[in-house]
Amino acid sequence: MPEVEVRAALKVGDRSSSGWTLIDRAEARAAFPQGLNESDFLQAMSLRADQFAQARDAGLFERTDNLRWSAWAAQDLVDDLLLGAEPIYVAMHDWCSLSEAAVRLRTTFPDLVEDIRSGRMVRVGKYLQRSGFAAVLVNLGHVGQERETTSLDAFAYFQGLRPSELLTFVRRNDLSCQQVRGPRGGAQLRMSAADREAFYARFISFRPLGVAARLGWSELRARLDAGGIRPTGGSAKIYSRADIADLLI
Repeated sequence: MPEVEVRAALKVGDRSSSGWTLIDRAEARAAFPQGLNESDFLQAMSLRADQFAQARDAGLFERTDNLRWSAWAAQDLVDDLLLGAEPIYVAMHDWCSLSEAAVRLRTTFPDLVEDIRSGRMVRVGKYLQRSGFAAVLVNLGHVGQERETTSLDAFAYFQGLRPSELLTFVRRNDLSCQQVRGPRGGAQLRMSAADREAFYARFISFRPLGVAARLGWSELRARLDAGGIRPTGGSAKIYSRADIADLLI
């Protein structure tokens, strides 16, 4: 489980005291083992009522008793969704919340959660200005381009890479892609299904590696550094599958 900064403020002394102290996550779990009623649970986890109802019916949330819900179990689910997520300071461009993504993809909140956990939803961000499920963002800028051929730009974004970084890597390592006429007349580089499979067979980029290894960014970086594992092929974020095989066991 990744380390996630969770702080709780506790009044020091009696109820009239104005002093506060900060406790870490482990201390907070011990101090507040009880669950929350539905209203407080929704507020604590930044959930809408319809999201809660769908997730509850799908069995995603745990009860502590007949009236209360476990906020800590729900936070563990949030942490799971944020494995390998990109830190996002300002939600711009194609980054959107889980509720927005569910509407655009015409799916349910539980199905979207499963898509993220399984790695089918590749571009996930950790919104540093929010907490609970509001901290989970997905990028839909290139959703729908997973057909037989896709632009090199789209494939780069799926891997958590800049297009220029992937293009340089493809050229340096003699990987295949095709130059075609784009929809506006200009040249466009595209990768076929076979091209993408050839990439996957030999390489994996940092973000998908984090998801596959169930490690957060800092934990994954520490494991790679401890094992002396470095990016391959002149890249900054792409690794040889042969080098990282032990991480996926």
